[in-house]
Amino acid sequence: MATSGYLDLNGRYAQSGVPIVQNTVTTNTGSQRWHVLPTDSGYVKLQSRLSGKAAAVSGALIDPGTPLVSADFGDALNDQWRLAPPGSAGHHVGKLS
Repeated sequence: MATSGYLDLNGRYAQSGVPIVQNTVTTNTGSQRWHVLPTDSGYVKLQSRLSGKAAAVSGALIDPGTPLVSADFGDALNDQWRLAPPGSAGHHVGKLS
């Protein structure tokens, strides 16, 4: 079931491991603003404008429901994404899938 919302940093912004949750729009807090950075592989990395950290799958797991967390940028595949257009059938867009 598709839902709508915004990626939102939750908690201490400067640390790695901060949960990233789906939230409704808030008023200009910055925790929902992300840079989309291209990679050489055709995927993108999502960088928090607030913390400078990447949005990554916790523990590089591929199980449904695995949480997203903030992480330092690196060569891992758990912080690379393929963006799907709104309304598409895609449900898991991480490179690990």
